[in-house]
This record gives sequence, structure tokens and C-alpha cells, in this order.
Amino acid sequence: MLRRLSAATALLGVAACSGEAEPRPQLVVVVDTNAPLIGQHAADPEISAAATVDTLRIDVIDERGVFDFLDVVAPDSLDWPVSFGLVTEAGRRTIRLRLRAFRGAFATIGSLDGKTTLEPPPAITIDRAVELELPDAGVEVARIVLDAECFGRPASFVEPGTTCVDASQLGASPRAGIERLETKPTSSAVGTWQRARNVPCRGPAPPGTRCIPGGFNLIGDSVTVGFEPDNFAVSVPLQPVFLDPFWIDETEFTVGRYRELVQSEGAAMPLPHEPIPGDRTFGYCSWRGADTPGNDAFAVSCVTWGDAQLACEKSGGSLPTEAQWEHAARGRDERRRYPWGEQAPTCCMTSGSRYSYPDVPVVCDGSGPESVGSHPTAECEHPGDVSRDGVRDFAGGLGELTLDEFQTFDGPCWGGTSGIHENPRCGDGAPRQTVRRGASWSEGLTVGMSALRRRSAAYETSATFGFRCVYRDGT
Repeated sequence: MLRRLSAATALLGVAACSGEAEPRPQLVVVVDTNAPLIGQHAADPEISAAATVDTLRIDVIDERGVFDFLDVVAPDSLDWPVSFGLVTEAGRRTIRLRLRAFRGAFATIGSLDGKTTLEPPPAITIDRAVELELPDAGVEVARIVLDAECFGRPASFVEPGTTCVDASQLGASPRAGIERLETKPTSSAVGTWQRARNVPCRGPAPPGTRCIPGGFNLIGDSVTVGFEPDNFAVSVPLQPVFLDPFWIDETEFTVGRYRELVQSEGAAMPLPHEPIPGDRTFGYCSWRGADTPGNDAFAVSCVTWGDAQLACEKSGGSLPTEAQWEHAARGRDERRRYPWGEQAPTCCMTSGSRYSYPDVPVVCDGSGPESVGSHPTAECEHPGDVSRDGVRDFAGGLGELTLDEFQTFDGPCWGGTSGIHENPRCGDGAPRQTVRRGASWSEGLTVGMSALRRRSAAYETSATFGFRCVYRDGT
């Protein structure tokens, strides 16, 4: 059924067979997308790499399922639109196709009819089901555009059948959105999806903050599989998100800032827990009292989720959502393993694996927490704990509280077929269990991988976690 498919723009599958006076009835299918391609991102870094595609999967479907398929690698604008011919056969006047555009790097290897296939993750794939009428005579052309607004919306032929066509038709019929043309088009829509571009901050910067441009991203990482024991949770499946730009504290919220709030707010501001020597939870708390300035340069610890959120609100912001935190910590669409990149951390690069208790193994010199920003890039042969946008201590220092109620990435908040999550937050009030990101001064260095998630009770406090705040752009 799929006759000589190619990623080139030449008209394929329509030449007459030897001895035929004219071509058999055929439908030329032209598949295009408005998503950007890997090659376009390389030429224009303002295009989010997370929004790019480089592979097209074509499945031909009948009542028995998939009976023909092809994976087309098409990473460059010259590869699009992809076209192929469907030949009308006796007794068949309709054909069903499933078309999926995705990044090959995120696909898994599968097999069909003994042939190797690329199987894209549904949550980060543009999926389209189409039902086409084949011509009785001559050659006709049908154009189908895989719209990037359809990321994460699986298509289905289960009656009555549903597919995402574009932002205005998120659950349409497989017969919707198909253009019938007189001739095969020569131009492509690749890279025209406006939401693929980074969105800069436009308002004034709140003091002590860094701008995190908004845009499209993929949250999560399969590298977290294996950190499941205790309070860790894997960060799969990946989640497509679109975030508005925001400002974030350059460092974790310090004791000095918290003391200023207590002095200005009085009894309305709860006090962090003070240290209890030798205690595993409170032995290294950084708070020494509202009138004691000695630890002002240290990140404030031993606070509950409610204390942290209140401190951010009093400062004009809020705790970051999980999506905001990961977007900022991983260099946005660069999806770095650590804030500085892919290189494994060392003791010079980040504040971690420091002495706390006799039976806790350590690899770094020193004991207890360090002051914020203690690991700048300039002091190491390798990058320090500084993100792409100049934010410090995402990987070490303290684990950081986020705004969200904890849910697994296949749970009700993140999972399902909801498509692109717009400025997502799980839960809309005080959570019972919240999510922490980043590692602390007393934990192993690799725990600082930015995609790692862990859960804790909202009332829990510890000397190993604190927080930073985010602020809406323009506020």
C-alpha cells in the first residue's frame, strides 16, 4: 500500500507501471508539520530544542490493525513535507493512517512483523489519525499538517474516532482537517509554531533575582529510574509544558532575609526551628534567632512548607512549581543533567557530601552547611553550581521545597491525554505531601541531578532542605 515513500519533496508513488497507459488511481499524501526541526534549532537557539522533531512514523491501518508502516528520519527543513502515494485497490475506497512526529532520541526500539521500529512516547509525540477517501480515477493530493499544539494528545480510531488537528480542534474526527489540493505543495510549515520560541522577561527584575525565559519544555528524565527507594520518585513519563517567563531568587532564601521578615512582620511570621546539638533532624539548623545575625549568609533551613510559602508571599512571590524549578535548573530546553551541564559533580563544583554524623559516608572536606553561592564557576577547573541563567545552588546546599502537591508523573495531575500542560501546578492549596528538588550539603553528589524528585510531608522540617522563591514577570 505504501509505494516508494521518501522524505524528499519529489512526487513519489505515482509513476505508471510498465505497460500501463496511465497511472492507476492514487492518492498522494503530503505530511507536514509546524513544529521546528533539530536542524532549525541548531541555526536559531531561540527555538526550544524540546519542541523539535526529527522523525515521522507512518502506520497504515485496517480492521486487523497495522499492516504497513515506515519510520522516516527527517531532521532538516529540506526533508519536509514528506510525501507518498497510496494506490487504490479493488474493493477499497478508504484508508486509515496514523501519523506521528517525534524526537527519535526519546523513542524506544520495538518491532512489527519482524522489522525494527521506533516507538515514540505518547506524552511527547504529535499524534494524528486520518481517514482518507481514495480516488476512483486519476491522481489526487491530500495534505495533512501535524500541529505542535497536539503534543501529548494520543489519537484513536476506536469508534467514533478522535484526533487532535490544531488548537481549535483538540478532539476532532479522523476525517477533519484534511486539505484536498489540485497539485502537490512545494513549501513547508516547519518551524512556524510560535510557541516553540523562548519568551523573554519584560518587567523589572525583583532584587536578587534572575530571569528565566518561558517557552515550551519537556519535564522529567528516564535517568531518574533507579532512584525509587525511600522518598525518591521517578520522573517518567516525560511531560510537555509551556511556561510563562518568571523571575527566581539567585540563591536560596537566606537566614538574613528571613530575619528581616520576622522583624517586619512580628508574630505573623513563624520562626524556623533552632538547632539541637546531636539531633539528626535539627542538629544543623541554620536559624539562631531573630536577633542573631551570625548566619545571615546561610540558607534558612528547618522550616515547613507553610513557613516557606508564607515567606515567599510576604516577599511578593511564591514557591516555584515543579515545572518552574526544573525548567530553571536544567537550563530550560537544554535539559541539562546538572545545572552546569552533563559533567558529574565534584566537591569543588557543589556543596554536597559533607560531614554531618559519624555513620554517614562523605567524600568532601568540611562539615555542616555552607553559605549560599559557595561554589561559583570561577573557583573550579570545572563549572560551579551555577545554572545557564546564573542561578546558584540548584544541585547542592539545601534540597528545595516546591509549590506542588506530590503526584507521580502517571497520576491524575500529570498523566492522561491532556496535552501540553500550561503553567502546571498539582493541587491548589496547602499540600499534604510536597515535592523537593535538588540535593543538600549532607547528601551524595549525584543526588543533585535536577530531574530527581522526592516527596515529604508538608509539616516536615529538616536541616537539609529550604527554599527559594519565584516572582511573576511584570510584578
